[in-house]
Order: sequence, then C-alpha cells, then structure tokens
Amino acid sequence: MDGVALRLAHGDTLSWQPDVSWLAVGERARLASLGSDRRRQDFLAGRWLLRLTLSECAGSGPDEQRVDIDADGRTLCEPGLFANLSHSGDWLACAVADTPVGVDIERADRPRGDLAGLAAMVHGPTPCAELAGVAEPQRLRRFYELWTLKEAALKRAGLGLDFARMRAMEFRPDPTGDALSLVHEEAGLVLAVLAAPEMKTPALPAGVRLVERLRLVEKSGPQSTPKSK
Repeated sequence: MDGVALRLAHGDTLSWQPDVSWLAVGERARLASLGSDRRRQDFLAGRWLLRLTLSECAGSGPDEQRVDIDADGRTLCEPGLFANLSHSGDWLACAVADTPVGVDIERADRPRGDLAGLAAMVHGPTPCAELAGVAEPQRLRRFYELWTLKEAALKRAGLGLDFARMRAMEFRPDPTGDALSLVHEEAGLVLAVLAAPEMKTPALPAGVRLVERLRLVEKSGPQSTPKSK
C-alpha cells in the first residue's frame, strides 16, 4: 500500500457476525477478559473496523483478514503492515500503514476538571501559555488537538501514556511532516495520525478535514513532572 488508510466510524453503524468466529485466538482471549458488555462491544467494533480498513487495502472480505492481538494489546497484521485503533465515546478510528502508525481520537467537548493542571503535566511552558491565552470553548478543543498528537506519537512507538515523554515532544508545522492534525466539525471530534515523514496524505473520511501537517521533534534529557494544582 502507499501511505496511510484511515477510517472513522460510529460504533452503532458497524455490524459483524454474532458468533465472532472471525476473531483470532488472541482476540478471543482478550474479549473473554473484558468485564462489561460496553467494553466488549467497543472491542468488537474496533476489531471489525480494523478488518474493514484492511479489506479496503487488500481487496478481500473483512472476515478474511489475518490479524490478531498480542498479550500487550498490540495489533498484529500481515508482514509489512501496521495498524492502530482508538475510540472516544461511540466513535472509533483506525489507521493502517506500511510503517509504524499511531492514531488517537477524542471528543472535543469531553470535559476536563483541571485543564491547566493536566496541560502542565503533558506540555512544556510554550504550549501551556498558548492554551492559557485561548478563550473557551476553543481552549478545550485546542487542548485535545495537542493531546491527540502526543498520544498518537506514543501509540506509534508502542508505548502507553508517558507524561515525561509527552512533555519532551514538540510539533512544528511542516508540509512533509509525520503528523496529521484532523477535525470532524459536525461530530465534534479531534483526531491525530502519526506515521512517517513524506507520507502521502490519506483520503480522509467524510466530514474530516486536515487542520495542519506537522513534524514531531523530541527533546533529549530528563523532563521533570510538574505538580498539578
């Protein structure tokens, strides 16, 4: 494939075979470990969206895709392909690429109690000052634009949340950069995709537009953890 395949869906619009015979061994084990109906439904919706995205790349049916999940929750694809999933509320996003890829999606109106305190934990002084100067409700959306970029970068690297590493990240505007900042205005969603520099900008799902293309720069050295007030 050339570049990144990106797909966005509302969970209620996805339907799959109820006997879930299409799940691989690792996926079935993960499904069995989930303790609520909602988490199981979210998991199934994500795994089916992954198969739909892969099927568009491969030209075969979604239930024919050979994918699984390892003990750490990482998706395993055919050799040469990488995939990542994200969900927020009832919305899901899937990205597939021929290089490591990360995707994150957030509801732009999802409330945060101490926005300034959380921003100080994941950003350096410059982004925090920028956020402080943005009026509500645009401040919350801008917070999520910055957050999704950093979480997608961690996911591309196969990492969980790491506030110190997030504080060391900077994103600079670059038309050939490795990061895409995206929004779906009507649905109130903010998304980010991290893949490879010079990647071809993907065909975007209906309603999604590109806000900015950027390049990730990671500073070296330790990053102290500010205390949230």
